[in-house]
Amino acid sequence: TDVIPYSTKKDEFERIENKAIAVIQDLMIKREVKMVSEMVEQHVINTNNYLLKDGSLEYKVDNIKNTREKRKFAGYFSFVVGVSKSFNPENCVDKNGKELANVEETINVTAITSEWGVYLKKSSTTWAEVYVYAWDDFGTPAGAWPGSLTKVTNVDGDDYYYHIFRNVTSAGVIFSSGTEQTVDIANVTKDTYYELNAKNSEGKWTVKEIVVTGVENIEVEENVTPVYYNLQGIEVANPQNGIFIVKQGSKVSKVAL
Repeated sequence: TDVIPYSTKKDEFERIENKAIAVIQDLMIKREVKMVSEMVEQHVINTNNYLLKDGSLEYKVDNIKNTREKRKFAGYFSFVVGVSKSFNPENCVDKNGKELANVEETINVTAITSEWGVYLKKSSTTWAEVYVYAWDDFGTPAGAWPGSLTKVTNVDGDDYYYHIFRNVTSAGVIFSSGTEQTVDIANVTKDTYYELNAKNSEGKWTVKEIVVTGVENIEVEENVTPVYYNLQGIEVANPQNGIFIVKQGSKVSKVAL
């Protein structure tokens, strides 16, 4: 068992037990932040799986000097909802002092259900299998190295190895055979098509981005399984008795069940 020291220095209006409580609360917050960051990096919580937390989301970031690290920290808690027993919506105001109690949030369904893929032209490689490894600010969305095994689709008369990312805004990508690999492909945000070019001095394959004109849907939209979300943007497995947002392929609509 750890013994946690704390200062006993206090003024006449302070209670000594509050000093100990403050130290314990700081330790609990540090462990909470560590737990949430690990859950996000392992993709346990994400845009489809939120964490409901007892208490407000109030954290000091004064010790984080790097702007990128501050964005990363804020991103961890994008998937956490804090619930306070003393919460009073009438006390919520915007930067101009206007009450927000009657404001209904508009959900960006496109952001919730963002979907894009990376494609490697099959005729440009002799690899028997192609994997896609990826990384973003929250972890490795295609899994641990070498990543996810790709599927094959035909686009504009050519076969492509491909992997689809869902609910990932931007990622760095590497294609590999499990042994050979491409160079790092940074900041991919949309459907992008590549072919292998030549090896560099490090023995990694460079890639060339190619333009595909006759892109066809991988799946016929009528055969795509619809995905339902509640009005808070959280995916619902068995929707019933309410109003839901449904996404089927590229089509998004609101339905009442």
